[in-house]
Amino acid sequence: MPARLETPLRTLAISALVGAALSGGHAFAQDVTIAPKLLVGDVFRLEITRTRDNPSQPQQNGRSTTLVDVHVASVGADGITLDWIPGKTTLADRQQENALLRASATLLDGLTLRLGLTADGEFDALLNEREVAARVQPLADLMIEGAVAEMPAADRKPFQAFVSQLLSPAVLIGAATVDAKTYFSQNGVTLAVGETIEADLEQPNPFGGGMLPARFRIKAESATSESAVFVTSTTYDKSAFTQIARSLAEKSGKPLPPEELAKLPPIEMKDEGRFVLDRATGLMREAAVKRRISAGAMQRLDGWEMRLVQPPKR
Repeated sequence: MPARLETPLRTLAISALVGAALSGGHAFAQDVTIAPKLLVGDVFRLEITRTRDNPSQPQQNGRSTTLVDVHVASVGADGITLDWIPGKTTLADRQQENALLRASATLLDGLTLRLGLTADGEFDALLNEREVAARVQPLADLMIEGAVAEMPAADRKPFQAFVSQLLSPAVLIGAATVDAKTYFSQNGVTLAVGETIEADLEQPNPFGGGMLPARFRIKAESATSESAVFVTSTTYDKSAFTQIARSLAEKSGKPLPPEELAKLPPIEMKDEGRFVLDRATGLMREAAVKRRISAGAMQRLDGWEMRLVQPPKR
């Protein structure tokens, strides 16, 4: 979303069981569990497309596509280890003109992200974090240097501290793993067809430091013997964005007085997702998330579309 759901989805499954017990133990016709059925040595391939549509700043609009090969290194009762290997990222023609975007697109080419999942497939950790951080840090340094150079000399020191937080190792690692976190984000829950579960969760702050409260909802829309469809929504707490704006302004060296803070338009952010589960492999055939961000008249739509283009061979 996407970012990782910090509250494990298994808590949603527990909520569903409690709800069923309170309703007198009603048995649903068909339960669907979202969990990968992987074997050591399995290999599968994903096609990941990212889009951005920003009418107020059309120069930000773009589309990129990456093929990712995933190798299953280990499977056990204590979890699953995967090697997530991004290939070449293809940018839209207009984006090719931007040197920084071109550098970003090649940053993870061929770099293996070793991912640790729980036994039911929830993203747990990036196991080779130091190696990945060493790869992404040079680009961050280049971005910081370019941003600071455009500032007046008197403002450079506080601004550098501010930008360095936005591009901290934790934020960079989060950006490097966002695709994997999104793809596996629904794992670990069992739902009956037609059933909906809601829960209050916390999501990582994309600007670093602290968490964002959110309300998460997932529904099992339909199922056959071969596949199942789930729809999700994540609505973020609007008041949290005001606190983020205040904090960012302070860290940039230009704090906002209360009267100016009150004039800021409310920021709203919501993710809507659709996931199609392949029941034979326990992997998502399709995973699509749309993130809508609005502030007054300004709106931006970010999208992730993931397709299982080569499933594990059985």
